[in-house]
Amino acid sequence: MKFTSEQRELIKETRAKISKMQIEQNELYTNLLRELNLSERSEDWIFDYVFNQYGTIKSIESKSSKKSQHAT
Repeated sequence: MKFTSEQRELIKETRAKISKMQIEQNELYTNLLRELNLSERSEDWIFDYVFNQYGTIKSIESKSSKKSQHAT
């Protein structure tokens, strides 16, 4: 398969945009974690919620509060 010059340009543009979005995604997530100041376990739950669209914010709060109650 041989791409046309227009297709090559589209491929390059798409790659550049996705790369830029990945950088922004990492910055947003890092800022979120910094702002929330969570335990390592809670960070795992947040990661699942943000990136895997798994769980709910209420379930994260519930798990986090149970974890902190056991620590006291």
